Amino acid sequence: MSTSPQPSTPPALTIATMMLVPAASYSFVRLFSDGAAIYPIIAAAIVSAGLSVFLRR
Repeated sequence: MSTSPQPSTPPALTIATMMLVPAASYSFVRLFSDGAAIYPIIAAAIVSAGLSVFLRR
């Protein structure tokens, strides 16, 4: 039983996704009373997007 390799994600799509994730995370800023709480959320979003790109390849 042979499995064919899955097609690679285009680099432009990967870059767009990595830019969209922190931008969406920034929308949480209005939920918090101060802006300091948003930095861990954005950092987690960047790390998770980077891991998904790395582990997908």
